[in-house]
Amino acid sequence: MNSCINATHAGSADADSAKWRVTQGMLEREIAKVKKANVEHSGEKGKSRRMIGFQPG
Repeated sequence: MNSCINATHAGSADADSAKWRVTQGMLEREIAKVKKANVEHSGEKGKSRRMIGFQPG
């Protein structure tokens, strides 16, 4: 969802609204940013994350 919002924002940066365009490249760049952030947040690739909080059981 954030990828779409960010691509829309990038595509509407021109002062002339007639030139506003969201391209596939913009969307792909934003998706890549989110994927990179998710990998960095989760730690090493393939390493399981520790759950914090209530564990039913």
